[in-house]
Amino acid sequence: MDFRPKGRQGDPSHAQEQIYRGADRRCRTRIRRRRFAQGAHSTTRHSCEHDLGHLDERVVLLAALHKEERINIVRRRLFIPTENTERLTGKLEDLLLHPMGTSMPNLLIVGESGSGKTTLLREFLSRHPRIEDAQRECSIIRVAYCETPPDPNPGALYNEILQALSLPPSWKNADFRRCAVESALQFLRTGMVVIDEVQHILVAGAKTQFALLNAIKSLSNRGIATVACGTKTAMGLFAKDPQIDRRFERYDIPHWKLDSAFRRLLLTLERNLPLGMPSRLSDRDMATQLYKISRGTIGRLWRAVSEAAVLAIQYDVEHINERILNDVMMATISARDD
Repeated sequence: MDFRPKGRQGDPSHAQEQIYRGADRRCRTRIRRRRFAQGAHSTTRHSCEHDLGHLDERVVLLAALHKEERINIVRRRLFIPTENTERLTGKLEDLLLHPMGTSMPNLLIVGESGSGKTTLLREFLSRHPRIEDAQRECSIIRVAYCETPPDPNPGALYNEILQALSLPPSWKNADFRRCAVESALQFLRTGMVVIDEVQHILVAGAKTQFALLNAIKSLSNRGIATVACGTKTAMGLFAKDPQIDRRFERYDIPHWKLDSAFRRLLLTLERNLPLGMPSRLSDRDMATQLYKISRGTIGRLWRAVSEAAVLAIQYDVEHINERILNDVMMATISARDD
């Protein structure tokens, strides 16, 4: 399985492509210098005296970087494609391609914190970058992403959408902001608005909650596919309005189970960590320990594995072992207690 995020045409995400290209240039320059200094004819790298068959071929280049560079790469949150994420991404693509109408299909993505919701949405956003329209001297923004404001009300939500469209917020009344949003979405040819953290709407009073739900519903009335994303409490929120509840198809992001699919995920992760030796994360004991740390969510799993990889680099052991995982587990328990 390839760790690099891929769209339907198999294009890697722009951010990761830039990382790999930069690493490729630095590694090749460093290798040439080392060959010249040593008078050697091999391509040996600083941490690569070992067989690097456990790594993806492009990660082999990253393994030649210095400690600090490798640690920075490991600490970047990378999108991890799985069957579930590809299925959900397919749904998002179908929504974006849906013909405009007065009653658009919409999606409510539900998952607990750490399930990878926001990471997936940002990855989807990166697959649909803005396109410069030279003739109209503006950008075409097919997908707009925003978060529910911490002090939720319709006017604040409209301002979040305006800023997602690279427009300044307005301080006029909510009706004016709604008209500004509708005009901007039409002018910029936006086909989808993604609203993350919709469970924050629940901190508002009952009247404001219904006003916010009506604001979200009005987007689909204007021919804009709307994607809401939040924790399970968002289901109860949307159920308060039967009309909006019917319009939004629910998609639950499931917990991982300690099974063969989870071990394949660990194998994918390991192939994309720039470590000089295999860690065998998919072995039964290691997989069990990582499952306990992650509690079945991909966000916690990535944090645990990336932190363990950082320790492996810092300790000069070049692989993740049980001692390092124990250190990570203790740090996780300590943070949870705090």
